[in-house]
Amino acid sequence: HLHEGETLLSVPLPCLMRPADAVADPDYGAAFAALALQDGVDDSSVLTLFLAVERERGIKSRWAPYINALPAEVLTPLCWSPSELRRLAGTRLEGLAKVQLETWRRQSEVMAPSLLAHLRKQVSSAHYELVEAASISARNAVGRGDVELGGGYCGADGNMGNGIGGSGRAATTDATAAAVPAPGRDQAADAAEALAVAERALTPDRIAWSSRWFSSPEPSIPIPR
Repeated sequence: HLHEGETLLSVPLPCLMRPADAVADPDYGAAFAALALQDGVDDSSVLTLFLAVERERGIKSRWAPYINALPAEVLTPLCWSPSELRRLAGTRLEGLAKVQLETWRRQSEVMAPSLLAHLRKQVSSAHYELVEAASISARNAVGRGDVELGGGYCGADGNMGNGIGGSGRAATTDATAAAVPAPGRDQAADAAEALAVAERALTPDRIAWSSRWFSSPEPSIPIPR
């Protein structure tokens, strides 16, 4: 028998998916933080999109065991046809269904595109920094006399030897790419991969699946801050 005030179940906060987890994510945190500041974006919407992304990450997600335990298909008004929705007319569920559908529409048509736009900016920024690093590395290599152009050689004094031609441009490009620090290349690749995952995850049907767990008046998953 349980007594008043006795603890029945205790779940550590790190085991709960929270909006703070989305904002702290190394790949998506900046984009979710920017999204959360927009008008009309609440914690449930942040978690809906975050869950969709984590589901697409598969086994790479720290939430994979939990996500794999959720039903692959859920039956909610988001999946109903117009004729099926009309059967709710005059019931309390009619209003709830309309709220769910409008929330899902905004998540799919407004919030998801906004999140993807932030991620595309990250990719552009990472690419720009990579190009800048390559340019600096190339200038440094030329200044040291390390870059060979065709059959000739560019010395530290800037004087060219013979054999400058089309192959010289290729040699310079190869040397430049090799000179870019690995962290810069990794950052650009990570940003591009994060965007690709999000683009696959944030489709209307996948958002509908994810929305199921946060769209009820009392969400299926606690949302502590």
